[in-house]
Amino acid sequence: MGSFRYLLAVLVVASHAHGDIAGYNIGISAVISFFLISGYVMTILIDRHYAALSKVGLFYLDRCARLFPQYTLYLLIALAVLAAIHHPMLASCGPYEIGLNALIFPLDIYQLISLRCMIIPQAWSLGLELSLYAIIPFLIIYRPLAKWSVAISFGIFALAFFGIISPDTYGYRLLPGTLFIFFAGTAMARQDILWRNLPAGIWIAAIMAFVALHFNERLCALPASKEIVVGLLLGIPALGILRRVRFSKWDEFAGNLSYGVFVSHFVLIFFFKATPAVAAMASE
Repeated sequence: MGSFRYLLAVLVVASHAHGDIAGYNIGISAVISFFLISGYVMTILIDRHYAALSKVGLFYLDRCARLFPQYTLYLLIALAVLAAIHHPMLASCGPYEIGLNALIFPLDIYQLISLRCMIIPQAWSLGLELSLYAIIPFLIIYRPLAKWSVAISFGIFALAFFGIISPDTYGYRLLPGTLFIFFAGTAMARQDILWRNLPAGIWIAAIMAFVALHFNERLCALPASKEIVVGLLLGIPALGILRRVRFSKWDEFAGNLSYGVFVSHFVLIFFFKATPAVAAMASE
């Protein structure tokens, strides 16, 4: 599964470096698969080490130790690079805004708080992960609450999918509309927490959504919707297969490498775009 995570990170890099492919932002679809994997892995982690209310605090410490040290390093590197190339974004990055970036979570709600200083732009999804970490131990411990939360989340996503509320904000970037995706991964790790056939049901719904998108131009034009559907169509079967594959040292290495690739790549993009020779080659 670590190799798959590395591939997903590379797809995100490709989407940010080269844009859409055949009209699809493959990075969004890759992020959806990341959500599925995260729900799966977090459920196994909590079951093995933090399956009691008294251990929830330790779970939070574990996740902070996983996310923040490497992120903070790349944040400092990004600030240095942006300063060196005199990037215009720095004009909106005062101490307060930099502090919000350092906390990670505010990046997920950047649209709601009008945060223009996004030093590591893709880190909004790490803020979403932190939102998940805040509640997933309680939802796993209290299973009826998990079922209600997932049902409500699917309803919010449906409103976003049909354009009643913002598809990008509420169907892709915030936890209320994406929780059911994380918990599709949870259901693959533990069938007793939710409905046994939840992943299959979401996959069938994604097929119907895919058909609807290609018969309705208005729906297809909504931001992120078609990529989310493709991410579910590809990610659910991939996770179903990979969870049965034996874990290897290469998988562990590739999985650990994927986080660094995901967090660091915008620094390189900023730098190369500011280098005249590289920018000229890219425009040819």
